[in-house]
Amino acid sequence: MKKLFILIASIFLLACQSSTEPEEEEQQPDNSEVVPNISLNICSNGEGQWNLYDFYGAENGGEDHVIYLDLFASWCSICADAAPETQEIYEDFKDQGLVVVGAGSDLNQPYSCGGWANAFNLTYPILNDEISDNGPREMFDGSYPVSIVIGHDMKVVYKESGRHNDTAIRTAIESALENMKNAQ
Repeated sequence: MKKLFILIASIFLLACQSSTEPEEEEQQPDNSEVVPNISLNICSNGEGQWNLYDFYGAENGGEDHVIYLDLFASWCSICADAAPETQEIYEDFKDQGLVVVGAGSDLNQPYSCGGWANAFNLTYPILNDEISDNGPREMFDGSYPVSIVIGHDMKVVYKESGRHNDTAIRTAIESALENMKNAQ
């Protein structure tokens, strides 16, 4: 019985570690390629369709932005822990050229899209990434949550899977915003 308990505890710890610790290669993305456009329906805190390239100067007439994309699943407790941090990032950087957006999967398990936004007092747009064949879930594979910072040139400057590293995310955002200002 004791050996069975140790085995189960070891498997549980290994599973938790693999889903919460960022992988080394994800921390240093290949930022040589422009991210393809993402178009998803806004299911909370807005209406209509959200398009990544609406914030890309080369596509929208010259107005650049840095994007912070937070991928979550409604059943994910680590995602729930990260949602208030993402809201703080939104509040801290929204007037500096940062666009924050969440993209949810497995909605209604247990949170609906609106339920997710309400439960965590989120004011940034939440997208439905349930049925997309080419949405962020497919593009940015990883363990939930997945945090992505996309520079003004639409190249990934930071990607992390698992538990949020607030300091690393903020550093990547600050650097991307500075690069955007220098490019103008």
